[in-house]
This record gives sequence, structure tokens and C-alpha cells, in this order.
Amino acid sequence: MLYVMNTVVVGIGNLLMGDDAVGVKVVEMLRQGYEFPPDVLIIDGGTKSIELLPWIEDARRVIFVDAVDLGDPPGTIREVTGEAVAECFENKLSVHQIGLPDLIGAMALRGTVPQEMVLIGIQPSSTDLQWGLTEEVSRAVRRAAEMVVARLRQWGLEVRDVSCDTI
Repeated sequence: MLYVMNTVVVGIGNLLMGDDAVGVKVVEMLRQGYEFPPDVLIIDGGTKSIELLPWIEDARRVIFVDAVDLGDPPGTIREVTGEAVAECFENKLSVHQIGLPDLIGAMALRGTVPQEMVLIGIQPSSTDLQWGLTEEVSRAVRRAAEMVVARLRQWGLEVRDVSCDTI
């Protein structure tokens, strides 16, 4: 049996597909630069979809971070909430995005949809087979991480900045 977390942050993406990896990169930055309360779980969701169900289905709040084609200039970040989260994956960039609407649907069928669901979506430039983010999307990683932290703080969670870039 898994310990139920109140809040889960899930970075989604494939490291071998260029900007598709942005959600994973944001989670890496969060883990390196911040300390979170014990009831906040930060997950590198990679390309998993339905396999994430046990980790998030009983959470009160979930934040997904992912590359999403919203027709914006590369590196643009949008925060989407509630039922609109699943709609953002209509223009699928990769295989894992086929599964995220299914994951949300499975939670709905089980009656375990989080009370609050947020997507921090970053517009990719390239999701071709390549290692590393494009310049535009790389510049968006810190801003996306800060948006996650801001949302967590808005929810009343105490997140501590422990990065050393102020030295």
C-alpha cells in the first residue's frame, strides 16, 4: 500500500525526444533547488501514463508539467486547470500523451480525480529524436519550475528555496 500524498507534481516527457523532455527537466530543477513538505511528492513520470495511477489517484492536488502543443511560440508556458487539462492533449506530441487522458479518465471512473488538477504546459520547438532541449525551451525550465512553486505556495504549502545560485 502506498502512502497517500496530499499533493503530487509529475514531470512528463521522453529524454530522447528533444523538447518533449521538458517536464522531466523541470522536476530535476525542483528536486535540486527546493525542499518540499513531506506530503508533497515530486515524480519523474517519464513516459508513463496509466502506471502513475497508484501515485496520484488519491492525491488532493496534482500538477502535471509537460510539453504541450498549444500553437504558441516555442518556450511559451501556460497554466491550465481543472477539466481543461485533458483537453490540452488533443494535439498529441508523443506516445505518453495518449495515456494521460486515459489516466484522468481512469481516475474519473474510480472516483479518485484530485480536487485540484493543474497543467504547466510548455510549447516545444522540436520533439524530433534528439538529446537535449532547444534553446527556447531550455530557457523556460526555470520559469516553469517557479510557476510550480508559486502554485504550491498558493495552496498554502511551505516550499523552501535551497538553490546555491545566489552565492
